[in-house]
Amino acid sequence: MIRNRKERRSLRKNHQATINKYPVNLTPVTEDEYYAKSGKRFANNLISCFVSRSFFVQVYSEGIYRRISVNRNKLNNNAQWEQNITWEELQSIKNEIGYSEKDCVEVYPASVDEVNVSNMRHLWIMDSPLPFAWRHGKEESKNV
Repeated sequence: MIRNRKERRSLRKNHQATINKYPVNLTPVTEDEYYAKSGKRFANNLISCFVSRSFFVQVYSEGIYRRISVNRNKLNNNAQWEQNITWEELQSIKNEIGYSEKDCVEVYPASVDEVNVSNMRHLWIMDSPLPFAWRHGKEESKNV
């Protein structure tokens, strides 16, 4: 645990030097690369992992669904992940890692089910198009 301001600054400085080495675009991370950086192996349900200067993205298998977990790759003054990932950034990430043709949803759970331990966002990948999503084209013009 980071105890004081000096330790937080040192951690942020070292972390920033590390992420500056990453490419601007998301790049796949192998399990060996992940282990070399973190000392941990992929979780059993982790399908793929991506990193860029701005984001760290993981795709998990959750039963019949897949989940994209996204956090910024920058630490704030408290040595926590920066927050405020925009809709445009999430859409771009989804597309960049290969899910541009899929609808995704972000869930806002009932209060009793809230888990908020990190500045991280989760998108659930849908296998088929959502019936309630806005669509461009002929189908949409029929419903107007």
